[in-house]
Amino acid sequence: MLWLAVATILLMGVAILFIRNQVRAIERLADAAEAFGRGETVPRFKPHGAREVRAAATAFLAMRDRIQRHIDQRTALLASVSHDLRTPLTRLRLELALAPPFKRQAAMRGDLDEMEHMIDEYLDFARGEAGEPPAPVVIPDLLEAAAADARRVGAEVEVVAPPA
Repeated sequence: MLWLAVATILLMGVAILFIRNQVRAIERLADAAEAFGRGETVPRFKPHGAREVRAAATAFLAMRDRIQRHIDQRTALLASVSHDLRTPLTRLRLELALAPPFKRQAAMRGDLDEMEHMIDEYLDFARGEAGEPPAPVVIPDLLEAAAADARRVGAEVEVVAPPA
């Protein structure tokens, strides 16, 4: 009985160590996947553990590299397009400045300013400087701006909103 109890305890200890080692490899894979999902750069994750865990980790690394390459290509494309849009925008701004005064000139300047702001935001995003702090929005002002845009195309719009 004593030999049986000692062998059982010894084998159970070895099994627990083996299982903990395998579970640790799966936990590291899960942590690496979670960090990548949050957009964090983690030190290079090295697959280890059982053959199946290593295969899953290798597949994760390949997927992570493909996704990162896709994100980099998309960001570069966005930066290129945003940069290329500056030339016609500058040309339009110059033509508007040289044109004789007319009724919708201020509205067109506002549109050009808005376009320039969007392009700047895209370029900031491409450089990795994206993000602005949340700011309160005054709903009546937002509605009035939308109504002004609708009036420019000939719609009759009336905004009825409490100032608060």
